[in-house]
Amino acid sequence: MNHEHGGDNPRIMILNIGSTSVKIGVYCGDEREFVDTIRYNPADLAKFETFFDQIDMREHDISERIFAAGYQPEDFDAVVTRGPICKAIDAGTYYVNKALIEDGKTIGGHHPVVLGPIVAKRIGRGLGIPAFTVDPSTVDQLTDIARFFVDWSSAHYSTMAST
Repeated sequence: MNHEHGGDNPRIMILNIGSTSVKIGVYCGDEREFVDTIRYNPADLAKFETFFDQIDMREHDISERIFAAGYQPEDFDAVVTRGPICKAIDAGTYYVNKALIEDGKTIGGHHPVVLGPIVAKRIGRGLGIPAFTVDPSTVDQLTDIARFFVDWSSAHYSTMAST
């Protein structure tokens, strides 16, 4: 690629896996180098019994797009994905590990966001780079007074405030 990476200028592959698409971004430092979207026909996805059955296909499609754009495995320093629905945690950047993946599978239920950490971890392992997630959707840093004024009855998932 055209930019030196590593150190203060890491090249990061960013993934956002949705129900019928995968958005891919590549940044080197603060500079966006590549953006693409893989779109899936809902009828084709309906052939899969669960979201988890789509993992191999999505990993393959992401890798194919990245390499077709001219990137090589050694071009990347990390892969980052949208966080799963997991136990309530503080905001931040987390390594994708077995515990995070398992939380996503058991707590996240049947939502495509649970595929992000799984696919990122597999791609990272294949490229020899770490996989991260940033600010999972269950980040909980509300103060007690903020919890007092929030109507949790409309929450779509369990939070620390409702346990």
